[in-house]
Amino acid sequence: DIDLIIIADFKEDFFNRILNLTRLNESRYNFELFCYTETEFSKMFERGNALVLDSINEGIP
Repeated sequence: DIDLIIIADFKEDFFNRILNLTRLNESRYNFELFCYTETEFSKMFERGNALVLDSINEGIP
């Protein structure tokens, strides 16, 4: 399983953006998608969110 954080200028609500992007996955890989706007990601960083901090420290850009 691959955790993938996507930061983009999303217009949909959080759950619909994940649903829409999941439908596009035609690969054999199982992705767990985390889709945030830049503002959402920044706020999570400021609050010390573990997912965000781990992705910055251990993730592959």
